[in-house]
Amino acid sequence: NGAEVSGKIIVKGQSTQPIEPRQIRVMLVPDAGPMMGGFFGGGPQETKDDLTFTQNVAEGSMRFNVNLPTGNFYLKSIRMEGRDVTDQAVDFKNNDRYHGVEVVISSQGGQLSGVVRKEEGGEVLRGATVVVFPADPERQSKSRFVKTVQTDQQGSFDAKGLVPGEYLVCALSNH
Repeated sequence: NGAEVSGKIIVKGQSTQPIEPRQIRVMLVPDAGPMMGGFFGGGPQETKDDLTFTQNVAEGSMRFNVNLPTGNFYLKSIRMEGRDVTDQAVDFKNNDRYHGVEVVISSQGGQLSGVVRKEEGGEVLRGATVVVFPADPERQSKSRFVKTVQTDQQGSFDAKGLVPGEYLVCALSNH
């Protein structure tokens, strides 16, 4: 039982690095509540070399979750049956078949780099957590808009793959 979802990943923009299809995972996860039994249909399926995917999903309300390759990639959109379901829950019924889902990713994500210091002109903070999140409260609860990175030994950080928009930044440290 369950539904079957299949489609293609479309990459927009020129990437300086080759894309490894197996780094991209398209999953359907429950919209709310615990994930009973883990991923449905045996777990996320690998993306094929031609950037196509097939995923089995249990009946219920699900959201798409896309793991992206390393680099400056971000999820641009997901279209299913002509409608945008990027940040939407989708109700699946047993024996449904959805073919032609389009997952659009871009290699042209925003990037933010900097250095974290205890105070202006002060000592750098190694191992601080930098959180980059949208200024728009409507987007703050959507994980594809939030990036978390650690500072290195020089207190530097580099957040890549930001969806275009306006962001706020904060740094957290145990020091």
